[in-house]
Amino acid sequence: MKSCNATHGLSKHFNILLVPINKKYCFKCKQTKEKSEFHKDKNRKNGLQPVCVICAHERAKKYWLIRKYREEQQEKKSGKNDTTSGII
Repeated sequence: MKSCNATHGLSKHFNILLVPINKKYCFKCKQTKEKSEFHKDKNRKNGLQPVCVICAHERAKKYWLIRKYREEQQEKKSGKNDTTSGII
């Protein structure tokens, strides 16, 4: 019989990260942290989000700053900055 030496699209070297039971690895900041430093997510197998609270906060802050900037740009284009219109 022939043996199969094909990798089937898998890397020859796997990067395995051993993390203690009470800790979790954050994929954003690449640090191992306590499980209490992660938000809950009932849709995930381990019940926790893949990024820590600090990284999630930074991501949300960046999102809202970009959204606020885009809204301001839209207001400038549409001319909604005019405060004189409305009820007198």
